[in-house]
Amino acid sequence: MTDTLTTVQDTWFTLSQSQSTDLPDDQKRLVSAGDKFPLSSYEPDSDWMRVTLDRDRLSSNRFGENLTWYVKAADVIIDKDSLGVPGITPRTRDPASAPDTDTPP
Repeated sequence: MTDTLTTVQDTWFTLSQSQSTDLPDDQKRLVSAGDKFPLSSYEPDSDWMRVTLDRDRLSSNRFGENLTWYVKAADVIIDKDSLGVPGITPRTRDPASAPDTDTPP
């Protein structure tokens, strides 16, 4: 499976489920809207997604040794097999079951 995370707005990747304003700089990374990241795994966790980036498929590693991050679920789409459609709760899409439209929520 080659899942990809796409950010739908500017957001923070954090090392814990804390607000970015409460964390030191070494525990958060600002990510721009439209950025895409290959995933090795992900797991919904309340209003958050716990994601592990796929080191072998990252085009650049601005995350250092930390590959597992938290991000607000509303700020991302998880594209299964890189064919995403926004607005499917919890913002994931299986290509076999999603509609053919690309209409935002």
